[in-house]
Amino acid sequence: MRTWLLVSVLFAASCSFAKANPEYCERNDQCLTTGSFCDPLRHRCTQPPAELQLTAVEPPTGLASGGTSITLRGQNFKSGMSVLINGVPTGATFVSAAGDSATTVAPFSNGVCGPVRVRVTNLDGESVENAAAFRYRFGNVNFTPSASTTIYTAAAAVGLVAVSTSGSNWNDLVALSSAAPSSLKIMQVGPTGQFGNSSAYSATATYAQLFAANLNSDDYSDLITLRSTGAGAASLWLGAAGSSFSESLILNSTYKSAATIDLNQDGLEDLVLNGQTNLGVYRNSSAAGVAAFSQVTGNQPNGAGNFLAVNRFDADMIGDVAVADAMGMLAVSFGNGNFGFATTVNPPSGLGSAGFMTSADIDQDGRPDIVMADPFSRTLSIIRNLGNRAFAAPMTSILNSQPDFLQVADVDCDGFPDIVYVQRGTRLVNIQRNQGIAPYFDTVQKVSFTAPDNIALLITARLDQDNLTDLAMVGTTPMQNMAYILRNISQ
Repeated sequence: MRTWLLVSVLFAASCSFAKANPEYCERNDQCLTTGSFCDPLRHRCTQPPAELQLTAVEPPTGLASGGTSITLRGQNFKSGMSVLINGVPTGATFVSAAGDSATTVAPFSNGVCGPVRVRVTNLDGESVENAAAFRYRFGNVNFTPSASTTIYTAAAAVGLVAVSTSGSNWNDLVALSSAAPSSLKIMQVGPTGQFGNSSAYSATATYAQLFAANLNSDDYSDLITLRSTGAGAASLWLGAAGSSFSESLILNSTYKSAATIDLNQDGLEDLVLNGQTNLGVYRNSSAAGVAAFSQVTGNQPNGAGNFLAVNRFDADMIGDVAVADAMGMLAVSFGNGNFGFATTVNPPSGLGSAGFMTSADIDQDGRPDIVMADPFSRTLSIIRNLGNRAFAAPMTSILNSQPDFLQVADVDCDGFPDIVYVQRGTRLVNIQRNQGIAPYFDTVQKVSFTAPDNIALLITARLDQDNLTDLAMVGTTPMQNMAYILRNISQ
């Protein structure tokens, strides 16, 4: 009898405790809070421990020399945790009371730039890594002349491109002469940015423009030359072993610019040639050592305009085409995989006239954007690609001087493309560094340096073994026939 009474009392007390303690439980389904479970020892609904997360690093960019103070954002940071950036320990780390932030100092980059991995490890061994939250960049951007050579003795250079002709992992230079007929001059470049052997090849006509390409998917770079008028306006040059080129196919039409992109996903780069009033699309059926192209007719986009850019502007991996005219009117046509263009959009450029256009992933979101510039108003325009065949309103800014030979390339090694341009009619080179966040280019803060001569041509390319973006130029004196390499010595 007494035992029964004791059990009754204990049961009643247990029921009273359960009613007074809503977190009391016997089973998991009694826990109403999402993610909680019933602790079988304490009979209480319990939240699992927070998962260690690293969601952001502020600022997202640090100096390659080290010493940048950074704040890590996330959850479940614990006192005593360690931080590695690209495998190198940071300075002392201080964790907030809430465990959702921590401050530390980024170490020396150890020669690495661009995106790096950040790893956080708590004392209990729990660890997490983020490969996209932080990147290194050079604090000081600078270039220095490393070599010069006479390209032609009795002709001016009117074209300059960088291609791999000798099997190295950096580029050589190819120039196009203004002579009648033109000739190609191949200038090999050594591992420290010095000129080496050279060779020349005569053309069948006089050409005014030179473009690099890969026309037959072999291991050698190819070239395209254009005339301004007359028959035989476009000529294709196939590269071969020994830094050699042969003029193999002439297209009898007049065009102003050229580009290549795969328009039918067969693995070959098709040819897009832009005239001021027409666009020519040529299907590539080339094989090793043989160039074969046939013009495609019907369902072609409007080619009216002086400027051409090709890329995969949407997610279907089919080549697309952007053209712009001298008034800044922009049209982007999306390929359908069979040399047709199903949709054309006309994003505003924000320009009253245009002198330059290209495509580059300015914000590094995986979608190629459009970059345009008007030299007369000194206006730079960034038209961001939003995906789903839509573009944002243009972001415009005023450059410090009238730009010539505008290039888009990463020169400070942070992975974001920068703007490089020549102050028109001078030897001054300006660099607008990409800040990584909108509006991307601070046109007040620029890097400038003086080239060895007034600049007639300028390109960006890797021209030595250090994996940095260098510059190559042709000077205006004595007769636009001197080539220079300007090595990137930023740090």
